[in-house]
Amino acid sequence: MSKHQQFLYALLAVVSVLVLSVEGEEIGVDVPLVTCPEFTPHSELNVTELEGVWYGASRSPAHKFACVEMKVSLIKNDTMVKFTTSHAALNTTLLNTVKEAMVDVVDLTKPDGFTVLYNLTDEKPVTYKIIEIDPDKKYAVMCGYTSPGNADESFGLIMTSERIADKKLLQRIKDEASKHFFNFAKDSVVDIQQSDKCASSAEVAVPVLSTILGVVYSFLRFMH
Repeated sequence: MSKHQQFLYALLAVVSVLVLSVEGEEIGVDVPLVTCPEFTPHSELNVTELEGVWYGASRSPAHKFACVEMKVSLIKNDTMVKFTTSHAALNTTLLNTVKEAMVDVVDLTKPDGFTVLYNLTDEKPVTYKIIEIDPDKKYAVMCGYTSPGNADESFGLIMTSERIADKKLLQRIKDEASKHFFNFAKDSVVDIQQSDKCASSAEVAVPVLSTILGVVYSFLRFMH
């Protein structure tokens, strides 16, 4: 074997080692998951994409409520956003809590997030950040926290436009979010209890009242 061939073989061996080393490093590198306080929301937002009725689909950590529903409406010449959130206790379907909060539209894209303070005295202010809103308004992904320095007080939230979320769509959202965000780590995201029987006390009362009136009407007709 000539010296020239020996040199080429040696060079090839060195290159092979370097390539394998680089590939090994790339495979072994874990991309750190972003926490909610670290995440910077998009600077532009079409607020009309947020407008409408959203239903709680999944949360991390687990939610202590069921039938979570959020109505988002634009008011005051589209300068303010009104959040009306309703929910029931776990394992029930009666929406027994309704709370409201107002947020300035310009605050929705602030790097530090926007603060939601509901009109209930025992509620702490919560900072929210919008991670993604589906252009077709099928889902919205958010995160939030009450203390930026405490990861245990942060959460991830997936909302959908349907009360009963499509399972395949929901799983795809979870899988994608888990690749990038701390609050969507696999096995930590729990589906929120939803049911087609979820209803407010007013909605439940209407058919009951109609039934009572029907009975009274029938009785009066019988008496005459």
